Amino acid sequence: MRYPKLVIFDWDGTLVNSIESILTGFRLAYHRHGHPCPPNDALRATIGLPLAAAFESLSPGLPSATMVTLYREYWFDPSRPASPWVAGALDTLDWLASRDIRSAIATGKSRRGVEHELELLKAHSRFVTLRSADDAAAKPHPEMIQQILEELQMSPSEAVVVGDSPLDLQMARAAGVPACGVLGGVGSARALHQETPLAVLETVAGLPSELRGLWRDTIQK
Repeated sequence: MRYPKLVIFDWDGTLVNSIESILTGFRLAYHRHGHPCPPNDALRATIGLPLAAAFESLSPGLPSATMVTLYREYWFDPSRPASPWVAGALDTLDWLASRDIRSAIATGKSRRGVEHELELLKAHSRFVTLRSADDAAAKPHPEMIQQILEELQMSPSEAVVVGDSPLDLQMARAAGVPACGVLGGVGSARALHQETPLAVLETVAGLPSELRGLWRDTIQK
């Protein structure tokens, strides 16, 4: 394996510490609708899916469009701060850029949702493209990755997917792209290892070291 030309990142739980904010959004939506909120484990299990699909999975009897609206009232509230970067995420993005490795985003968020966060973080220029739940089939379907590769005229072997959920790794495998899992988001170490990624990292900060190691191993063979 040589250094990839492209790293396709998940967003929530991979590059930004947004999981608690997402859970807060779910809780407030249920509270405002006057319906008991499912337990945290159930909420976390839906992170990575489009919002409507998440609510349909959690509460089939509730109007998902209404729940999404209630959630978004919180998410786009001007008083809500941007989700903070995961420790080492900016250094990792800088390391990739210094080696002419491009970065992209494939997220289950709405395009408006991720664009809003990128604007708050002033981070648009760090990514060559993004795909959201509005642009392609939901994870683990490979369409997000396929669209990104087609746009950038790259083959699956030239890219690596990085994500915190088994859905990210399943999406990568379906697209024929190698992947690394990262802890600290929604996926447990066991769940990520079951998807047989290249590696499971403590955080995205470990990606440069992992890529250097893979590159050295290839050169030595």
